[in-house]
Amino acid sequence: MNPGDDFGKRELSPALRNRFTKIWVPLVSDPKDRFAIYCDCLSRKLKSSTCASFSPAEWAAHIISFSEYYSKSPISAQFSACELSLQDCLAWCGFISSCLTSSLALSFVHGAQMTFLDCLGTAGFGQDLPASHILKLRRSCLSYLHDLANVSLENSEGLSGVTHVDEGLKIVPKAVLLEGKPGVSKARIVEALAKLQENASCHSHKRLQRINLSDQTDLLNLFGADAPVEGGSPGQFEWKDATFLDAPQKGDWDLLDEMNLAPQTALEGLNGCLDY
Repeated sequence: MNPGDDFGKRELSPALRNRFTKIWVPLVSDPKDRFAIYCDCLSRKLKSSTCASFSPAEWAAHIISFSEYYSKSPISAQFSACELSLQDCLAWCGFISSCLTSSLALSFVHGAQMTFLDCLGTAGFGQDLPASHILKLRRSCLSYLHDLANVSLENSEGLSGVTHVDEGLKIVPKAVLLEGKPGVSKARIVEALAKLQENASCHSHKRLQRINLSDQTDLLNLFGADAPVEGGSPGQFEWKDATFLDAPQKGDWDLLDEMNLAPQTALEGLNGCLDY
């Protein structure tokens, strides 16, 4: 479990704690340990890759180098999350591994943009700092990434919204969360990408199913419920999947709109479902 001071968590009572042997799991912060973990993650797709020049150790070292550069910045030191988490770095490794058929250097830089740089200026990453400070940190990080990957700056900037989502889908098995101000076409971006996928795969059925969440949303609206069997005998019921479960079984996409309007019970149910 997470510590009791984590958001939404509570401390266990001493009586319940006495029923367990408590083991504290520390943060993996040693560069040598992280290097071994990154190498293992990057090596998993090496055998099936056609990129003979791919060296897991080289790119793992680059990730370690960037992590140290980022944490030592005087601007990032003011963040509540001043160090790159192991989970995010593993997502970065997964992105690089999924793009072995394309430019490794660009995959390295784009992976950093997807997992770290796009977070700058949001909650926990300098939301209260002046925009000029965030821009300065972003530019310095991009410059350092280009030096590590030996790639030109012009080749890695200017990612569109659709490209961001498409790249985010490569960080499997995570879903993609789009956050932005009202009216910036977040839903339209997903709809456009789903349309492209539909045309590419020549599917005739609907590829995107939209679910509008609100403070009245219940888990039954998301997952389904028992319903009377049409044409069945009296008292005969069967399970009917709601859209959230029905769409993936048909190969469609779920678009959950206004997630932060849903009640906590619905969000906890989604959280448990997305674990699998």
